[in-house]
Amino acid sequence: MIAPSNHYIAVLDPCVPTPMQLCLQRMGHTSAQADRRITAIEILFEDFNVTGFECLAASLTNDPTDRHVLAAVVRCGAHAAIAENVRHLKAV
Repeated sequence: MIAPSNHYIAVLDPCVPTPMQLCLQRMGHTSAQADRRITAIEILFEDFNVTGFECLAASLTNDPTDRHVLAAVVRCGAHAAIAENVRHLKAV
């Protein structure tokens, strides 16, 4: 999950590296296109996926639709969260 060599940890909201319009087939994009995009991001960022955060989300008080982001921040001890909609990530 987090490489020991990292000194500054930032969590990206999933909508930042993988815009929702790319992942939705109803917007004209295929699953293969979305998979290629995700694979490219995983190659560029060795710590792309955060795991083990799900149990934290229920105890958070920020917007329910963004609790997964804040839970990931807490789980990996991140210094920052990068999101498009920061009003849902206000300090709690």
